[in-house]
Amino acid sequence: MRNTFLVLVVLGFVLASCHKERTAYPKIVRYEASCDTCQIRYYVDGLDERFVQLNGGWNFSFSADKGEYLFISAYDFDSVGTTSVRILLDDEVFLSASNTGALDTSVLISGYP
Repeated sequence: MRNTFLVLVVLGFVLASCHKERTAYPKIVRYEASCDTCQIRYYVDGLDERFVQLNGGWNFSFSADKGEYLFISAYDFDSVGTTSVRILLDDEVFLSASNTGALDTSVLISGYP
């Protein structure tokens, strides 16, 4: 009886130690931005820096591995209003920021998934 109990306890520890992280990578990253008139700066594949000018809303999607650097900023240089940016991972908000009210408004978010 005691040996059976010992085998079950050891088996439980072995199974618990074999548990692995179940988060699948790569993940689908989506950058989103909204502003009246602004310049968006963002990174793809770690440090591939890109820019886009926009009036209104914008989004861009790509796949990213665990630990890849994610970055997006928006600089609203011409209007008073709300400037917003978000990073989504597999359609769930990872990071977001917004700023309202002043001329020359900027927002920036970055992180590692």
